[in-house]
Amino acid sequence: MSVDVATHDTDTTFRQSDGLLAFLAAQGVSILFSSYQSGLLYTLRHTAEGEGAVHQFALGQPLDICVNDGTNASALFATELPQHSYRGPWRPPFIPALADEDRCQINGLAMEGGQPAYVSAIIRSDTIDGWLDREYHGGVVIDARSGKIVCEGLSKPHAPRLHKGELWVLNSGTGELGVVAGAASGRGTFEPRVFCPGFARELVIYNDFAFVGLSKPRSGTVEGVTLDQKLHDVESEAWCGIQIIDLAKGVCTEWFRIDGAVTEIFDVAVIRR
Repeated sequence: MSVDVATHDTDTTFRQSDGLLAFLAAQGVSILFSSYQSGLLYTLRHTAEGEGAVHQFALGQPLDICVNDGTNASALFATELPQHSYRGPWRPPFIPALADEDRCQINGLAMEGGQPAYVSAIIRSDTIDGWLDREYHGGVVIDARSGKIVCEGLSKPHAPRLHKGELWVLNSGTGELGVVAGAASGRGTFEPRVFCPGFARELVIYNDFAFVGLSKPRSGTVEGVTLDQKLHDVESEAWCGIQIIDLAKGVCTEWFRIDGAVTEIFDVAVIRR
């Protein structure tokens, strides 16, 4: 594995499972990920020579649709560079009007048929920084089309994704990847499928595999959340990197781990070669 990573810490190390490169080659994909610490976007790929490479990468294309946690409702945007204008701001029914405040921390978006379908939020709140009051126990998933809350009582949920008729979501405060059973009925419940040893923030599902981005806690501890106890029970520590989960078997098949200056994975993408 060759590494070309710009960080301020030369002790940063990268490790991977023995079968990761063969897996990427078999799937015909590369992995993109970004981090807060370096401010860079990286690719993890299998080279033509049969080796692996991690290096910084830059994208010139804008996102078509995204969520913005700088407003109280985290409206959905469609960018139109270079003006960076937006259209169709969306808000859940418990937010009466948009404001330049972070209230409920909407952070994730699931698409269906090219349209927004579900969003995740840390809490159902309409007060400034209200999400900080119950950030570990008040998480919700909202149907973006009807505005109804389809699942509640989550712990810092992130990255809702639709796959083969199921709504997957990361329950980050418990370290669990699972599904919202009954989401289509409007009264869903979270069913955990896999435990991941870290704060799970990003999820990509490709060919029945879940690519989960994991981060270490910013404060050095996850005290006060279920994830802390789960890590203690399995005698493990939170780690930063990517786990590739076989959804049919419910197990991690391959992984990529980072130690050192980079401690948080912000976003993950899978691209076909």
